[in-house]
Amino acid sequence: MLPFLNELHRNENYEAPSLSLLIYSTLPVTQHFSSIIIFVCLFIHLYTAYLRPTHLLLLLSLVCMPSVLRAPPLSPSPVLLVVMLYLLSPALRTLTAATTSDSIWALAAILFLTNAVLANYTLPNSIKEIKEHPSLKFPAPLSLSAAISASTVLASRLEAAEQVFAFMLFSVVWFGLFPGWRRELPAKGQILLGVSLMLAATYMLGRISSSSMWIYLLSFFGLTFGAPLGLMNVMKHKNEIRGPWDEAVPKMEGRSVNWQN
Repeated sequence: MLPFLNELHRNENYEAPSLSLLIYSTLPVTQHFSSIIIFVCLFIHLYTAYLRPTHLLLLLSLVCMPSVLRAPPLSPSPVLLVVMLYLLSPALRTLTAATTSDSIWALAAILFLTNAVLANYTLPNSIKEIKEHPSLKFPAPLSLSAAISASTVLASRLEAAEQVFAFMLFSVVWFGLFPGWRRELPAKGQILLGVSLMLAATYMLGRISSSSMWIYLLSFFGLTFGAPLGLMNVMKHKNEIRGPWDEAVPKMEGRSVNWQN
């Protein structure tokens, strides 16, 4: 019996990740969470006429500037998109005229929740990985569709066509292009961006509702620190036992074959 027990191995190939690595892994989630909060705050400021469409377009130009500086000459597609949004803005403004505002707010909340659940939270290991897999630069199609749909129903509650145009154009860049740009940042850039988005969301929410600001901060720090700490606590109880009863793992061309997948 003793020789058999001596061959038991506990957590032989398991190495627990560090707390710092787990916290870093939450960055895509908290960045996206903050992005949604900032976008909703921008709508509220437009809706209450605190923010002018020209100011939103100026903010949009600042968001696009890092990409424009390193991009090739502008292709016709973005120009066509801008023209189409401008022409469709008057129609979008009256799209949900027969729907009550309460229904619009509820629908927008459901769509943003769908966007968050279906979003691509992959954090590439390097810029080289993004070049090898260009799909990492783009958001998940269903998630993007949910975000644009939420933006459309919110835009229908704005008073002026200029507001609708600026808001919809910002939504395309914010949810369609910005996620890809932030994935190209190095580790320090990811951390700096995450902190910047958190501060911006906190400031904008604070001007609207202090209670909402504190709820956001609690949620943010819960995701950033609470979830990794909870996961590490669960990992302490991991108990993987291996021994001579384990099935043999066949190898083909130097690689193990997992028959369970």
